[in-house]
Amino acid sequence: MIVTHVGGPTALVEIDGWRLLTDPTFDPAGTHYRFGWGTTSHKTTDPAVALEDLPEIHVVLLSHDEHEDNLDIAGRALLERVGTVVTTPPGARRLGRTEARGAGQRGAVGAPGTGTSRPPARGAAGTPDTGDRRTAARDGAGTPGTATRRPAHAGHPDVRGLATGQRTELRAAGRPTLTVEATPARHGPPLTRPLVGATSGFAVRREGSEQVLLWVTGDTVAHRALDRFADGADVDVMLVHGGGAQFRSTGPMRYTMTAPQAIDLIARTRPRVAVPIHDEGWSHFRSDRTAFETALASAPADVRARVRILPLGAPTALT
Repeated sequence: MIVTHVGGPTALVEIDGWRLLTDPTFDPAGTHYRFGWGTTSHKTTDPAVALEDLPEIHVVLLSHDEHEDNLDIAGRALLERVGTVVTTPPGARRLGRTEARGAGQRGAVGAPGTGTSRPPARGAAGTPDTGDRRTAARDGAGTPGTATRRPAHAGHPDVRGLATGQRTELRAAGRPTLTVEATPARHGPPLTRPLVGATSGFAVRREGSEQVLLWVTGDTVAHRALDRFADGADVDVMLVHGGGAQFRSTGPMRYTMTAPQAIDLIARTRPRVAVPIHDEGWSHFRSDRTAFETALASAPADVRARVRILPLGAPTALT
């Protein structure tokens, strides 16, 4: 597996001939965003890989489409030339046409013959909601500025919305079939979902195997459903969203894991390799990469040995 950390939550992952991209963010540094409810942020670093330098992307794993630190303006435009987008059920409704996959299987959508699903795990987060938020657009093409609200793009031909525990298959001639499962994620304290919307992590497996080749946690705080998945999963490579996202207007509430929480999850999961992402590049990341490195220094040796901090923009073989 080769992973290139582009910046923030964005990573290019190459597996078995597949190119997967997580949470596309390619706007320039200096762009300012308003997330709603008085929350704002600005991008502090440019993407380490330019949009025009990306290879063909087969699949985007989009934890959620509502916040620009996970899908910014340039990233949203990129979706138009990506084969498949896997995201949350409400995100799928906003981004493209939906088609239910099987009677009684809530939230799984996709093109005919390309998706399968299973019911959400009992008590797991991430079941469909009916929210309809709007996205941001930058003031002036390619120029940093303040993001303004415009209607979300719609009409992607293969966008698949998965509730927690549901799966879909990725099939293509000449490449082995992969399955993607939506994993538990909660983007804030209890009862904040009506404000922040649904989010998801993703577990990628080879067809017929239960080993998780790649687990992307997505934007989430620490919670019991997340721990239950970590306890039961055999994970090879784990991309851990941290950053301790926090805003002055909402006080002490955190919307993603802090550095110590991310390290605790790594210790619980025990992946072969863990890569921290989503902890640099935006001003609302209050538990940043420096905080992660400080917390990691005092972690047990077994945990430290599993962590790889990738240089931005450099394709890295995680062997």
